[in-house]
Amino acid sequence: MIVNLVGNYCNQKGNDNFRVFTFGVGDDCDKSLVKEIAIAGHGSYNFAADTNLSVLKTKVIDALSKAQEPALSNCTFDFGIEKKDSSLNEDSLMDPS
Repeated sequence: MIVNLVGNYCNQKGNDNFRVFTFGVGDDCDKSLVKEIAIAGHGSYNFAADTNLSVLKTKVIDALSKAQEPALSNCTFDFGIEKKDSSLNEDSLMDPS
């Protein structure tokens, strides 16, 4: 399936900066496919239910703007939560005594 191909390619080592942005045009587009490909490709999706070119143009420009923004890579987050005591194990947590 195309969604798997996109996801596999985007997740390969060396493709960290590769993102896929999708557009669904018209009411008959496959909305699920448009969303799934964008999610698998670490991008975003847009729909233009109306075939009005000005609406589509605005959405394309928005997607191109997003494509120019750097994607997060090799990030770590610290929420200020200390690690729990490593001496605790599952058995000591289950035993109420």
